[in-house]
Amino acid sequence: MIPQAHGGGVPETLSVLVPLALVVFLLRAGAKKAPPEPPPDEAPEDQQET
Repeated sequence: MIPQAHGGGVPETLSVLVPLALVVFLLRAGAKKAPPEPPPDEAPEDQQET
Protein backbone atom coordinates (compact mmCIF):
# COMPACT_ATOMS: atom_id res chain seq x y z
CA MET A 1 0.00 0.00 0.00
CA ILE A 2 1.31 3.44 -0.95
CA PRO A 3 1.28 6.07 1.83
CA GLN A 4 -0.93 9.04 1.09
CA ALA A 5 0.02 12.65 1.68
CA HIS A 6 -3.42 13.49 3.11
CA GLY A 7 -5.48 11.34 5.40
CA GLY A 8 -8.98 12.28 4.39
CA GLY A 9 -11.24 15.14 3.51
CA VAL A 10 -13.42 15.68 6.56
CA PRO A 11 -10.90 15.22 9.42
CA GLU A 12 -8.31 17.31 7.61
CA THR A 13 -10.82 20.05 6.90
CA LEU A 14 -11.95 20.12 10.52
CA SER A 15 -8.37 20.31 11.76
CA VAL A 16 -7.98 23.52 9.74
CA LEU A 17 -11.40 25.13 10.11
CA VAL A 18 -11.90 24.66 13.86
CA PRO A 19 -8.75 26.57 14.93
CA LEU A 20 -9.41 29.19 12.24
CA ALA A 21 -12.96 29.72 13.54
CA LEU A 22 -11.61 29.97 17.10
CA VAL A 23 -9.12 32.67 16.10
CA VAL A 24 -11.81 34.66 14.28
CA PHE A 25 -14.16 34.36 17.26
CA LEU A 26 -11.50 35.53 19.72
CA LEU A 27 -10.51 38.48 17.51
CA ARG A 28 -14.13 39.60 17.22
CA ALA A 29 -14.74 39.21 20.96
CA GLY A 30 -11.58 41.21 21.70
CA ALA A 31 -12.61 43.97 19.31
CA LYS A 32 -15.94 44.33 21.12
CA LYS A 33 -14.22 44.65 24.52
CA ALA A 34 -11.61 47.17 23.35
CA PRO A 35 -12.22 50.74 24.56
CA PRO A 36 -13.20 53.19 21.81
CA GLU A 37 -10.39 55.29 20.42
CA PRO A 38 -10.45 58.97 21.42
CA PRO A 39 -11.17 61.41 18.60
CA PRO A 40 -8.07 62.98 17.05
CA ASP A 41 -7.13 66.44 18.31
CA GLU A 42 -7.36 69.46 16.03
CA ALA A 43 -3.70 70.45 16.58
CA PRO A 44 -0.78 68.08 17.10
CA GLU A 45 0.70 68.04 20.61
CA ASP A 46 4.04 69.56 19.63
CA GLN A 47 2.38 72.58 17.92
CA GLN A 48 -0.15 73.61 20.58
CA GLU A 49 -1.09 77.27 20.88
CA THR A 50 -0.27 78.92 24.22
